[in-house]
Amino acid sequence: MAPNSSFKGSNAFRRMLEWNGELPRPVNTLVHHLILAQAVQHPKSQAVCSCDYSLTYSELDNLSSRLAKYLISQGVGVEVIVPLCFEKSVWAIVSVLAVLKAGGAFLLLDSSQPISRLESITSQAGSSFALSSRASFDTCQALVSNVFVVDATTLSKLDGILSCESTKPNNAAYYIFTSGSTGSPKGVISM
Repeated sequence: MAPNSSFKGSNAFRRMLEWNGELPRPVNTLVHHLILAQAVQHPKSQAVCSCDYSLTYSELDNLSSRLAKYLISQGVGVEVIVPLCFEKSVWAIVSVLAVLKAGGAFLLLDSSQPISRLESITSQAGSSFALSSRASFDTCQALVSNVFVVDATTLSKLDGILSCESTKPNNAAYYIFTSGSTGSPKGVISM
């Protein structure tokens, strides 16, 4: 939808064009490589802070690599869609990064949505495996056949670090579902 003519002549529109007049150059790298670079350069710097936990870049890289290795053992690979169902927490960030490291694409689910909508979304995505918080476990279990709870306890039981890399910058990174004009959820892929 194009801006109306009165908005095009407004100061706000001119300011918006100034702020966004020059497009940034594309970066042909993966998000988890950028985070790894921070982990190498600033391992003790705080990467994630939430009310439940905080992680340095080194800890974030280590935990997400452990989880990524586990995800690969569960069949997650390039563009395999992994639903994530978390409250706002550090474990959601660890999970997103782990899915990307494993080559998968993440799909954020909101457990407050009707179960029928979540079923439609996970069915369209072809998902059989999900990551969740303890609080969202029951919801996820109703949607997919295999759910792994991500928290400090479960991550402490995972060993090893991810060693293979098959993801390319043009692979799907995440899926988002809209309500769609028909009321049925429609998925959009982002790279």
